[in-house]
Amino acid sequence: MAEAPWTPQEAPPQGPAQEGPRLLAVDLGLRTGLAVFLRVPWGVRLLSYRSQNYGSPARLKRGARGAIAEVPELGALALEGDAQLARAWAQPAERRGARVLLCQAERWRGPRRTPPDPPPGPPRG
Repeated sequence: MAEAPWTPQEAPPQGPAQEGPRLLAVDLGLRTGLAVFLRVPWGVRLLSYRSQNYGSPARLKRGARGAIAEVPELGALALEGDAQLARAWAQPAERRGARVLLCQAERWRGPRRTPPDPPPGPPRG
């Protein structure tokens, strides 16, 4: 197992490691969750997160533009959920030159677990 680059009591390094392209991850919906990540030499760092209730598609469209504008050096936008709402997020991100990724929950969560088949033999009564 690799050794951690700093001990738990120490703060992670500051400075240039805070610079670079960010990933904005969005759980799509009128009630949405947002998280901003930064790749750093020792892994990925969560910079901020929040939830937001936009209430209507019109407010979501305005809010998405604003949320994207708040992220400096946006490099990528990861969207998960309702594909019909994705355009409100994707268009302003693409205008900033960010890569847009859309994933449905079923795909990244993997196949659902099904109960095991009953053992062979006569049915139990």
